[in-house]
Amino acid sequence: MSLTVLAQDRPEDVVDRIAGFIFGVTGGIIGILYLLLFLFAVISILRSQRLTGGGKFLWIVVALAYPFLGSLGWFVFGKSAQLVKQGSYTG
Repeated sequence: MSLTVLAQDRPEDVVDRIAGFIFGVTGGIIGILYLLLFLFAVISILRSQRLTGGGKFLWIVVALAYPFLGSLGWFVFGKSAQLVKQGSYTG
């Protein structure tokens, strides 16, 4: 895009292009942060020593089904979840 093209455009067109660029960059940054939150949640779930295999599976299903709320829910509620490992059963 050259200055001559911008000079021929109406002011509204220039504003629309700038707004589109800003929204695109902002959306990209939010998307990257969203992906990082999801990845950190899955890694944290898998590394958790408190959960059984079934508990980890359930939290990963929740994080996949509801990526933002599930990931956020893990960090708010999941780290102290009640699906904890117990001592081995010696029956």
